[in-house]
Order: sequence, then structure tokens, then C-alpha cells
Amino acid sequence: MSTQPSVLIVGSGPSGLVAALTFLQNNIPIRIIDKSPSPHPSSRGSGIMPRTQDLLHQLGATDLVEALEPMVPIRTYKPGGLEIERDFLMFTPKEGTPHFPYMNPKMMGQSGTEAYLRGHIAKFSCQVEYGTELRSLEQKEDGVVAHIAKKIGDQETLEIISVQYLIGADGAKGTVRRQLDLPFVGNTQDDVRTVLGDICLTAEGVDRQHIHRFGDPKAALAVLLPSREVDDQNDGWQVVVADPTKDMAILANDETELVNCIKAIVPVEVKFRKLVSVGEWRPNVRMTNTFSVGRVFICGDAAHVHSPAGGQGLNSGIQDSINIAWKLSLVIKHLSPPSLLETYSAERVPVISEMLNLTTEMFYRNRNFSSSGNGFERPEKLRMHGVNYRSSSVVLEERNPGLPETPAYGDAVEGEGRVLVAGDRAPDAPALVDGEGTKYRLFDLFKMTHHTVLVFAPSLDSAKPVLDALAARAGGTVKPVVVLPQAASLLSVDEIDALIVSDGEDYAYSGYQVKQGETYAVAVRPDGFIGAITASVEGVQSYFSKVLL
Repeated sequence: MSTQPSVLIVGSGPSGLVAALTFLQNNIPIRIIDKSPSPHPSSRGSGIMPRTQDLLHQLGATDLVEALEPMVPIRTYKPGGLEIERDFLMFTPKEGTPHFPYMNPKMMGQSGTEAYLRGHIAKFSCQVEYGTELRSLEQKEDGVVAHIAKKIGDQETLEIISVQYLIGADGAKGTVRRQLDLPFVGNTQDDVRTVLGDICLTAEGVDRQHIHRFGDPKAALAVLLPSREVDDQNDGWQVVVADPTKDMAILANDETELVNCIKAIVPVEVKFRKLVSVGEWRPNVRMTNTFSVGRVFICGDAAHVHSPAGGQGLNSGIQDSINIAWKLSLVIKHLSPPSLLETYSAERVPVISEMLNLTTEMFYRNRNFSSSGNGFERPEKLRMHGVNYRSSSVVLEERNPGLPETPAYGDAVEGEGRVLVAGDRAPDAPALVDGEGTKYRLFDLFKMTHHTVLVFAPSLDSAKPVLDALAARAGGTVKPVVVLPQAASLLSVDEIDALIVSDGEDYAYSGYQVKQGETYAVAVRPDGFIGAITASVEGVQSYFSKVLL
């Protein structure tokens, strides 16, 4: 790989690492830096939503998806003792389907997620440069000049590097957004203060199959969430502490005070081993009105912060970075016009705006874990399957034009009445079979490196006009897959430059709502969203004229 990077990524949380992996898979040389001296040990954002699991699968990080753990129930106790008040799940468990294989939110401490992602970028001989800080940046007509400082012990080395583009994934307090002078519009709730941390302790009689809430939600409160990423001795917890009678800043900076506070709230013998990380937290609800200025882009917490209610933060950041990284990869390779980059903010800002409204409303409803009844049950849309780009300027819908506008943070429910259109998540479909009997599933074919065009047709002759139109797209940018009905013959396909499969179980036809006998082309973008649904060669050409040169 070239030593001259095309992109500098600032920040090595999940957003930065997923952007890095997407670029590397596209053979784009990068550098990724982080001002922290080493990986952050915190479990922080631990919920991985089903839509993010889809995308991690398509990124090839199936080992990470398989390592995720099921969400455990929340167990609340009556104040002052160990009498169980109730157990409940925030999400109703659901069985996966051929179209939605990942249906349930899963858990992994953020440090664990980052470790898996660092392992994937290491396969491309790429490492995070820790102890390396962005000091300033300058934009020029043909690139970005970044001034960085690397610290090793007491020694600091200054460096000036030139790149084509820069991505800021350096968090809410990061440098990139400030360098762009973007306003961070919103508010901070100073009346709600808690301490968040990772701690190693054992509490007599407290199991690791629940999230435990002790104390009085209107007074002193402690929540313990089991986290295997905190330590390897099976005594690691993510802890939330709130007490209106105490100064949270003192608790966040005094280990003894924090431990004594936990012991006072948890009504059993607590044996403390060590404090891994801790910090004061106040609810911030803020976002920028654009996620890019010139050749610099921001994603994740650098662009938006919000309540942890609903577990959308880490997931939204990953989805930000995938959206910009596949587009930027095509532009850098001179396969797409620079105007494609304008769709990053246009697509993501409406999604994030709706998400902030949703999570803020949930936070105030569930403040301090004080909800009763079903107040903690989460709406289906938080699984994120319904996040969509239907209003994007670069999607083309010709099968169901004129549908009423839908929220960018919509619902996605299988069954009668669901209408799949361009801009929606592309469904999975297993049990596709080629002429040699090899089986395929769509999620294994979707990659961040190319468009996948599904050509649904009753025969190869019906598919050939679309395939001829796609043949002009050289370089692997577009990969066609002809999906024939159950009974179609797969013989004599050697001269066709496409994967030819039959839909033996009808999963693809039903998932994409195509009737046998119809001919439709469905262009699936590198990020796993449908870019176009069209029945004509002209429609195929029209869509790709929007996104490719």
C-alpha cells in the first residue's frame, strides 16, 4: 500500500475504525491517529443494534457479530433492600428471518468492539497511531494540510502531512469540528448529573445475568451492568451512580468516595478490586447542521451527541462513517463525481435529527431508571432496520413512485402492507443456488467495495439487456447477480459475466417484492441500502449516472 495517505482519520473509536476498514477494503491508503496514549479501556457504548450487525457482516467483521452477547434483563429492587421489584427486557426478543437475520440488540463493551475492529484493519498492515494529536488543519483547493504532534514519553515530534481528505471522528470535544468552526447546537442539562465508570467488584448474591438497579430513583441510585470487557476475572461492571446529596465531580475524581457511595447504596457486602475508568456525565443533546465543510467530514460524536437512552449513539456513528467512506472511496478512485460527497450530510442529517428527538424523549421518560410499567420498553424503530434514505437525491424509485414521504427513522416490519422502495435497507436472502449447486446469501455478496445489482428476471434472455448495460461499468465497481425463479434452468451460462443463481426458496423474490415473471433491476449500494429499483435499462443507466462517472 502506498505510504502517501489519501485520507487522514482523526479518532480511533468505532466510527473512525469502521471508516478506516471501509477505506482499506477499497485500497485507499490512510492514516488513523488518536491523541490518547493507548486504547481506551471503557465499556461506554455497549449496545449493538441489529442494523449495525447487518453492516458489520457486510464489512466482513462476522467474528465481531458472533462474539456479541444477548442483552440481559434489568432487575430493579425496592429501595433499601434486595426485595426484587421486577425484571424486564427493554426489547422483546425476536427470531431472525431470511430477510432480517439479525433481529435483536446485542452487547459488547466498546473497548471490545474497538479491539475487534483494530484486528481487522491490522490485516491491511494498518495500525492506530496513538499519542498523536491533530493541532490544526488548513484546507486547500486540492487537499488538506494537517499539523499533528506525536508524543512518546516527554518527547514531542511535530509533523505536517498533506492528504486529499480528512475525517474527524474525534468525539464531542475533538479538534476537527472546532477547526471547521461549526456550531454545536443544542443544550446541556446541568440538573442531571451522574458518574459513569467501569469497576471490578463482587457483590454477595448479585448475579451477572441481569442489569441491577439499587436504591431510590428519586434519591441515591446505583446501576450495575455486567461487562466482560472491563476485566478478564468475571467481576467487571459498567456502573452508573447518581446521588443528589453528593458532588458528582468529587465522586468522579475520588476512588474511595465513589466506592463508599456504591457500598452505601448496594445493600449487600461489596468487595472492591479496582477502578478501571470513571467520569462525570451530564446529558448533552447537540448536533451540527452539516457534517462536512469542503474536504473535511465529521461523524459520530464529533457531529452529534445525545442521551444514551435507546443505545443509538455508537450505532449512528458507525452508520455515518460507512456512508461517507464508500462515497469518498469512489471519488478518490475517480469513479464518482465529487458532487456525490454532498449527499453525505443530505442523507445523514435528517436521520440524526429524528434520532435526537427520539432518544431525548425516551431519556426524560425514563430519567434515572424511574419508569414503571412498560416505560422502558423500546420502540421497534430503535432496531434501526427502518433507517432510510428515501428522500436522497441519488436514489431512483420507478416501481412505486409517488409514495407519501416517510420518516428517515422509520419502521421496518415484514408482512402484508410493507412496501420496499429505493432508499430502504436491502434485505438478506439465503438459499440462492448456482449451476454447480453452490449456495449463496445476499449479505455475503454485499460489500463496501462495489454496487451489487440484483437482476430479477424469468430467464437469462430477459436479463441480458440490463447485463449489457452494466458491462460498460469496468473495474469491479458494479457486480451483477441474476436471480432466476425457482424452476429456471441454470445451464449454458458460461458466456454471461455475472453470478447466476436460482431462488429455490423464494426468499429473494419475496424479500424484494418481485413477482415471478417480472423483470426488475435492484441496485444495492456499497452501504447495504437500495439505490434504485427499476424495470428498464434506461432506469439502470439513469441511476448510475447519478453516482458514477
